Amino acid sequence: MGSLSLSGIERELRHLLAQIQDLDLWPPWDAVRTVVEFFGEVMHIAFEPPDPDPAIVLDCAGQWWNVSLAVDFAEGDVDACRTAMVPAVWQGEAGDAARSSMQAFSRRTGTVAQATSSINSALQDLAVAMKAARSRHSRAYGELNPTVDFGFHLNPVGYLHDLEHAIENFVRGVEDLIGAYSDAATAVQTGQEKIEAACESIALPAAIGANEGAISTIDGWTGGQQGPLRGTVLARANARIAAMSAADRARVNGLLGAAPNDQARAWILAAVGSGANLDTLDRFAARIDTLSPTQLTALDPTTGTSYTEGSDDTTCGSDALVVAKMINNPVYALSIVDGYDATTGATMPTPNPTDTDPIHARFVAAANAMHDQTNSVLSHTGTPQVPWPQPWGTLPGAVANAMDGPDGAGVPGTSYQGHLIDPYSLGSEYDSIGTTVSHGEAVPLFVGDGHSPRHIVLVTSTTGDTMTAYDPSRGQTYSFSRSDFVTNHLDLGGWTQAWLSVTPS
Repeated sequence: MGSLSLSGIERELRHLLAQIQDLDLWPPWDAVRTVVEFFGEVMHIAFEPPDPDPAIVLDCAGQWWNVSLAVDFAEGDVDACRTAMVPAVWQGEAGDAARSSMQAFSRRTGTVAQATSSINSALQDLAVAMKAARSRHSRAYGELNPTVDFGFHLNPVGYLHDLEHAIENFVRGVEDLIGAYSDAATAVQTGQEKIEAACESIALPAAIGANEGAISTIDGWTGGQQGPLRGTVLARANARIAAMSAADRARVNGLLGAAPNDQARAWILAAVGSGANLDTLDRFAARIDTLSPTQLTALDPTTGTSYTEGSDDTTCGSDALVVAKMINNPVYALSIVDGYDATTGATMPTPNPTDTDPIHARFVAAANAMHDQTNSVLSHTGTPQVPWPQPWGTLPGAVANAMDGPDGAGVPGTSYQGHLIDPYSLGSEYDSIGTTVSHGEAVPLFVGDGHSPRHIVLVTSTTGDTMTAYDPSRGQTYSFSRSDFVTNHLDLGGWTQAWLSVTPS
């Protein structure tokens, strides 16, 4: 499955493992056939070792080392030039300014050499980790044993004995495969963080601004799980631009070049990645040019904004879906924050003039419209769904439908489905959600008590053993630990237990 990410492969394997562990062993000959089929699925999902190839990573590390050496030599040349530029050679204010500038340039060049050296080290560490992950992948296949020899047994009890032994080996093998892909995903994430930190350590000219880093200055990338270019947004934007005609590409590049700052440029790229057409992009770029830095920041509803408080206890699912759509669709986020619809060029009237916060009024109106859609006979794509009384909240299938399709609340091009959380594997369930979120997805999560799901939140980020979720009952994000999740001690809307997640299918 070359199209799946590391986390996608891990998720598929976990799903398969759950089926294996729930396998009915009677009659044993049918169970054996099912195990063999499972083996075929494992081969299909995880035959290839996890990427990247450590040999390729080492080659990249070597190239970065060459860059480090070249920049180091350049720093020496710049310093030698500055030293030779003595007052006797160039006198006056101009000479003094040139020597000062050359000294500053030499210092900044030195930070580039240090950064490239750090990138080399990060890539070497990644290569070692990927070699270990691939070795674990190889060992796992040695543990998989899909066959049972029936020839030595004359009764089903003997079949069961061999079958149980085969399944034990099979489960260990799949668990090791999951570990291999999980180790690889962690190594890649750690490598990315080290490389990003190295890039941000580069000293830039003071004119760029104290709040700008090397990465954001180069292309507005913030990456990670927050901001306009979270997760795969930049990759999707770049892929779309690359597929454009020369004229359309020039048009988009013109918008990026005319952007007043890197924050605005990043939001334009996010709109490209969301699939906005070029006319909408023109209007979107022109409008965000007029926004203040505070308004630009508010386009990301996970950055401590105050307008996302839900209207009542029945719209938690709708509130979560509006926040998810704002995260994944900047044009939609602009309509909430600024009241401007870039798809039409129209300015939207304030839905509730008595609300002292017009952004909150638009948010509530959007959530009510979302509630009407999720609880009707048809989804926004025309898919039939179970109509549901609004006072009873929102069904999981309706949430998955709302995340799906064009103009859905999820990542463009991604399909979603509800996943019932296994109360006996809460650690694995937490890890699976965390892996999905770490790649930029926002995950609707149904929580409740020991009897039923009663509330919906939106998991938006994860760091270490902590997740952060938008909780409509609070109107803001709230963090909880892995321990809170696995011991059913959550505090989300007053509910303690995770019931169901809506994730990419």
